[in-house]
Amino acid sequence: MSTKVEKVATTTTKVTENQVVTKKQVKRDILGISLSEKLPNEVIATIEVIKANKGKVNVPFDTLFNEYVIEMKKISKSNSNLKTRFRRILYRNLEGILLKNSIQSAKFNLKANIKGIIIKPKNTIEYKDNGDAITSTVDTNFYSFKVLKNISTIKEQKITAKLLERINELKK
Repeated sequence: MSTKVEKVATTTTKVTENQVVTKKQVKRDILGISLSEKLPNEVIATIEVIKANKGKVNVPFDTLFNEYVIEMKKISKSNSNLKTRFRRILYRNLEGILLKNSIQSAKFNLKANIKGIIIKPKNTIEYKDNGDAITSTVDTNFYSFKVLKNISTIKEQKITAKLLERINELKK
């Protein structure tokens, strides 16, 4: 995978008896939520599935999910919440991060973490008030992807007035 990561470093120094340990921490800031520099395995696997399906039109969710499971087996032994996490990576938007206000809402969000991939569902994905999608509108949907030449990891995503305005519209 050719994603590039720009580093934002902070240094912490811990002094213990007879030793000084300096630790460099690299973080990304996504809408006020601090995330690790390393993307989660689930996002990495999703990127690989999207790359494999770029240029294809209206690929069913089930086909994509089966490919995702294969990619996940290559990089992780975890089978925890595979379908739920894959679904969330496909549908989450920036508004959902602020509505949910959780680390996971930012962590499992392709749009917030990756620049250069556009996901286009064939049918409208419907959302609940809390920012979660109605599961059936994701699972029965068909997807097309646009993958730009340069895919990169986003190191910082700021809260904008336009984003806050869209959230206020959703809450009405």
